[in-house]
Order: sequence, then structure tokens, then C-alpha cells
Amino acid sequence: MKISEFVSSNFAAKVNDPLIKAASLIGGGKGRYRLVVTDDDGTVRGVISGRRILEVLIGRRATSVIEEKGLDLTLNEPVNLFMDEAHQIFLEDVNLETVLKYIGENMAGYVILVDQSGRFKGIVEEIGFLERLKGKKIGIRVEEIMSVRLHTENIGATVCDASIRMVNERVRRLPILEGGKVVGLITISDILKQLASAKEAGIEAAVYDIFNRKVEEVMTKKIVGVEPDADVGEAVKSLLEMDVSGLLVFRREDLVGIVSRIDIVGKTARIKGIEQMVEMML
Repeated sequence: MKISEFVSSNFAAKVNDPLIKAASLIGGGKGRYRLVVTDDDGTVRGVISGRRILEVLIGRRATSVIEEKGLDLTLNEPVNLFMDEAHQIFLEDVNLETVLKYIGENMAGYVILVDQSGRFKGIVEEIGFLERLKGKKIGIRVEEIMSVRLHTENIGATVCDASIRMVNERVRRLPILEGGKVVGLITISDILKQLASAKEAGIEAAVYDIFNRKVEEVMTKKIVGVEPDADVGEAVKSLLEMDVSGLLVFRREDLVGIVSRIDIVGKTARIKGIEQMVEMML
């Protein structure tokens, strides 16, 4: 198999695109966590993530710009002012085993492929590997790879409260609890999606309105869960069919963990070994 078969997207933002455009693209569905940023000739210059945009929205980044220009104008500033450096770059002819080894060792959710001139050719993300594992029995239990360090938010919290917690804890999603029971899930993409749909009414007003809402107005109420003793293959099937980035793990009605796309890809590569994982994807 060639690594090109695992490319999930060859779409990129341009360095001069406004930050609000990147926010709209990440929040607009299609499972995007991030965008590669290129200059006009396609050379990779950086990466902008949903978490980085959320940091700007809550005032953790670009505070001097926001103070000087206000949030409206800040979100219309070019994305290159906010992007991170792109580190996970490989030549487009890299072999699959090298990429899987890198992902497993670093728990990296993506790698960027470029040609010899550094021009962007595509991004390889967890979803490409999961699609090859769908329908397969992995031989690993969910509890062997799930994250047990749980960060949650209460039903009475605001979207701002949840945003701050996600940024502080460096997570993309928070289960929402009411009376100790899970009643929903909020993600960074959920918040950016609200912004993308409301931006026509004025960005700054939309942001303040969204952040003052209760999480129950924005959260996903349909919970997609999996049992800890289920085969990881069942988690793969649910992730793909429900088009979600992570699953809550329940033992009976108790939340005991979360399993994400990168948990599955990275930890399966570690446990099974690169050669066996490649064989499973054939």
C-alpha cells in the first residue's frame, strides 16, 4: 500500500485567508481538527487548529491584537499571524510503515505530505487508517487503549466555561454531566460550528452570544458509547458510522473512559506492531 491511499484531504488554507474563514472550515463538519496553511505557490507554512482558534476567542492568544482592534477585526486578520509551525512533514513517497511508526511513537494525529520543493500534497489523518480497519477484529479491548483521565463539565456551565476547560486541559471534547450522569458531549468543533453559522450577524456579537449560552444549547445530546471489554474493531465501526471523533466508554451506566481516533491508531500500532497493523489494513 502507498501512503497516498491514506490521504484524507489536499485542501489547505492560504496564509492571507482571514482567521474566521479557518474557523468556519474547521467548524463546518467533515471531521476537520486542523488546516494546513500554505503560501500562494503551495509551500507549507504552518498549521492552524481548532484549539488555537478557541484560544484566540477566549483571549488566551493575540490579546494585544484584540485589545487594539477588537474581536471583529482580529478574526479578519490573516491566519498566518496565529498558526503554529508545521513539524510533522514527510516527503510524499515516504513508506506507510515509517508514518505508522511516527504516529505510534508520538501519538500524532496527522502527518503532512509534501513534494521535493516543499509544496503541499495532502494530509494523512487517523480517519484514513480507521477506514482500512473497519469490519476487522483487532484483538485489543477498548479498555486497553482508552484514556481514563476524564475531564467533564456540568450542565449548568456556559460555553465559555467549557471552552476554558478544554483549552486548559488540552482536550477536544468534554462529557456534560447532570446529577453525575452523562447527558451530552461538547467539542471544539461544536463551538466553532456555532460561530460559523452565526457570523453573518456580526462576529463579535456572535462570539459573546455563543459563549454566554449554556452548554446544553450547544452540546450533542445523542451519546455514542462503547463498552470497555468490546473489541477495538467495534469502536472503529461506531466512530465511522456515527461520524464522531471520539467515543465515551461506559461500564453499565458509569463513564469510565474516552477513546479517540488517535487512541485507536496510535496505540494499536504500539500494541500490535507496525507489520501486523499493516497486514490488518490489507
